[in-house]
Amino acid sequence: MRKLNKQNYYIAAILTLAIFVLGLLLGLVIEEKRTRYVEDKYEENRIIYSSSQLQYDFLSMLDDKDLCPGVYKTFYTNVEELETIRIKLESYSEDAMLNKESFELLEREYLLQEIRYWMLARKTQELCKNDIVTVLNFFSSDSECPRCNEQNFILTYLKKKFGDRLLIFSFNCEVVKEPMVEILMSTYGVSEFPALVIEGKTFQGFNDKEKLMEIICSGFNNLQPECIEISD
Repeated sequence: MRKLNKQNYYIAAILTLAIFVLGLLLGLVIEEKRTRYVEDKYEENRIIYSSSQLQYDFLSMLDDKDLCPGVYKTFYTNVEELETIRIKLESYSEDAMLNKESFELLEREYLLQEIRYWMLARKTQELCKNDIVTVLNFFSSDSECPRCNEQNFILTYLKKKFGDRLLIFSFNCEVVKEPMVEILMSTYGVSEFPALVIEGKTFQGFNDKEKLMEIICSGFNNLQPECIEISD
């Protein structure tokens, strides 16, 4: 009986080890596929950004404002795709157990890509006179910033409300330490989270929906339908 118990113990130990190894291998495969997916998406977006930059240069050369709506539509679609990938990348990074360094590197690349798009948005704004508002959204972890998620939720609501007239570029300052993001924070005097830079003006600390509506509406050149109630 004792011999049988030992045998059962060894079998159970071997099965447990086998399940653990299989789970580890499966995790590696999943993380590798996720990393490859994001890398492919980044490469695709990098090419798309180059196209957007070239379109802007072409517009500048021709000085033809009639082409602006088509160029901005393409630009806006690319920005939205980049934000979708950023959110997915952050989710992958949180779940990662073994490839955290790879995901952090990819997150840095996407942060830099967001900054490039923001800079291009500003230049396109000047050239095409688009009536849009740009927002830089700096946030951090729940422990460092208990109200950051609430602020992000409000921004998501306002994004749906204004659509392509509101461009939001978000930077998770807890996940990745990127020098260029730190330069932006220093330039705009960001020292706490959440912090928003709206059309070049810095707003630190939590801002409720009504306050943000007021700030964003004041950033447009022309009165927007969503802002009529505020102006009355």
